[in-house]
Amino acid sequence: MQRPRYRFALICVLTTMSTVHCADRRLSAQDQLPQRLSSFTKNDETQTLFVGGYESNFLSVVSLKTKAIANVSVEASGIADLKFLERPRSLIIAGIGPPSVFSYSWTDSEAFDQSTLATRSDKVATLPGTPASVAVSDSGKVACVTMTWEHSAALVALNDAGHIESVEPQIVPLPFPPKKVLALPNDQFLIADAFGGNLLLLDGNSGEIVHRRQLAIHHIGGISFDDSRGKVFITHQRLSSIAETSFDDIHWGTLMQNCVSSFTLESFADSQVPDSRLLKIRQLGDVGNGAADPAGLTVTKSGSIIVALSGTNQIAFLLRYSESPTIVDVDSVPTDVLVLENDRVVSLNSLSATLTVFPLFHSPKIEATIGEPRKLETPQLKGEAAFYSAKLSHDGWMSCNSCHIDGHSPDLLADTLGDGRHESPKRIPSLFHVHDTGPWSWTGNKPSLDDQIRQTLVTTMHGDEASRATLGSVDSITQDLVAYMSSLKLPTRSKPTDPDIEHGKSLFERQKCSQCHSPEHHFTTPETYDVGVSDEQGTRKFNPPSLLGLKHRRAYFHDARFKSMDDLLKNHPDQKNPLNETEMGQLKAFLLSL
Repeated sequence: MQRPRYRFALICVLTTMSTVHCADRRLSAQDQLPQRLSSFTKNDETQTLFVGGYESNFLSVVSLKTKAIANVSVEASGIADLKFLERPRSLIIAGIGPPSVFSYSWTDSEAFDQSTLATRSDKVATLPGTPASVAVSDSGKVACVTMTWEHSAALVALNDAGHIESVEPQIVPLPFPPKKVLALPNDQFLIADAFGGNLLLLDGNSGEIVHRRQLAIHHIGGISFDDSRGKVFITHQRLSSIAETSFDDIHWGTLMQNCVSSFTLESFADSQVPDSRLLKIRQLGDVGNGAADPAGLTVTKSGSIIVALSGTNQIAFLLRYSESPTIVDVDSVPTDVLVLENDRVVSLNSLSATLTVFPLFHSPKIEATIGEPRKLETPQLKGEAAFYSAKLSHDGWMSCNSCHIDGHSPDLLADTLGDGRHESPKRIPSLFHVHDTGPWSWTGNKPSLDDQIRQTLVTTMHGDEASRATLGSVDSITQDLVAYMSSLKLPTRSKPTDPDIEHGKSLFERQKCSQCHSPEHHFTTPETYDVGVSDEQGTRKFNPPSLLGLKHRRAYFHDARFKSMDDLLKNHPDQKNPLNETEMGQLKAFLLSL
């Protein structure tokens, strides 16, 4: 039987309550939101929310005014992001399958019916890679879509009706893998690094990079603009390579800091302001509540800051930038927040597939939770919940996702006791294909992935039984994390057509690179090798990392000593036959294609 195009359900009247979990305050199970929420946007005039999911071919339309919800089919397999344009009432959607940008017209109505959504616009902009985020310029003439694994952004022209003007977007190569994008005045876009601390300003009309900053931060989870003050606010983390993963360094917030920071557009563009002095940093975590993985945020007209703390399943309300935040518990992995015109705040709880509604002023109390919590019935789903949960760490300072962002890495150094000793920090590896690239740890001293994960839970994160109670025992969490990490594969991206790649592949064999990085073993091998360098403790033998996804790394070797591929190829300590410039270019082309 075909699934109906629209489904309706009444939501209970929003009355103030202090608890989330009253059964009569949720939608029924058959009216769930998408199972893995990706994004939401709003129509302020009608108090309507549009909610998308990574794995669903529909979007949910939630009306807080009429207390109704409808699941509306769209022509995409998964929605990465979406934006509603108040004028001229259109919805811009970045679809995952196939990668594309398309739009719908929207007609306001007290009830959802067939006339609510007009047919999709005829033109669809095709993207060369999976989209991550979308923003629409202040003029409404261009949409900017980031593509993390393509290291690029697409500029899509829009017409006066808010629809796609050209099916061929302008593709702008970027110097880092992007994720979050924010529309700024004068048709400019601020684009943030998906893993590290890069920010750049992109001109939406010319496609030129106007300014770029490289900041000593990582994991930028959200960006917001306060136009009344000309300030940009970002959430992010800071990891110390000097601190140890000891109980004390975690307890006092020395190892990992969770922050919301601000800067003015004027200072961002001022070359006299060094990168190290750009941010005004406000730490969110404190002893007892580490506030791990700050994500989406919004700034109200009065200057209050509201932040989703995705690792601790909380929302932080900062009525004053210098004051301690008020913390409210919500469902699993809140990744974004919106403020409505009726002074209500809504959080998008991605993993649990729910929305939570609060009043903006006074002491925030949960008014309602919309949606039936997603059931995590398989080890892989339970492992995903554990991966993103700071309950695994002492006082909620960090999750697995804090260092291995969405399974990848910012390529920073961390002293995690992986080699059994402190004072020898190692580069954080990517977890893509981790199940197939044993043994584990840089010294290869963990024969199974279970052993590596179990040690991380105990000696790196220092969580206790009480905090892990909702996730299970150490053994069960370990098995769930193994199941989840086994699913982490390198995201697909378009394959380059470069003749140098084949020449580089031949060089790879002739240089005997495959002895340590065997294609049959996912471009690594299970042995350890002395490659002519040692760590701070004198260790010289290391297990070679997989070369898969080398394009997405920004540092190489166990100590991150090489900051570019060119530097690595010129100065590799185990290089037996020096390469000329042409050969290095060919080998580089092959390595970056893996």
